[in-house]
Amino acid sequence: MYTVRYAVDGVTHSTTLYGETAWQEFLNRMFALAEEGCRVSFCNENNSGNMAATKERVVYTTTDKHDAEVWVTIMANNGYTVSVEYNQQTGVYTCIAIR
Repeated sequence: MYTVRYAVDGVTHSTTLYGETAWQEFLNRMFALAEEGCRVSFCNENNSGNMAATKERVVYTTTDKHDAEVWVTIMANNGYTVSVEYNQQTGVYTCIAIR
């Protein structure tokens, strides 16, 4: 089960996802919105309980959508809030994880 808090263009929502298929469908939706030019961010609230007092920021860039999805899943499962941006001209996904 995933309890997810997410934002699209600054508007915050939350949802509960059951199973890996639901998580993958959620990621597909978030990446599609990013590819349309929306600002998206999300966190798995089930794993955000161990927040550090100082902000840690990790950036990952790739042209491979699958690699980006794997990376944001790992980071979200490790307590990070992740955001995804997509550059339509270069085809680069910029993924940022903050904890």
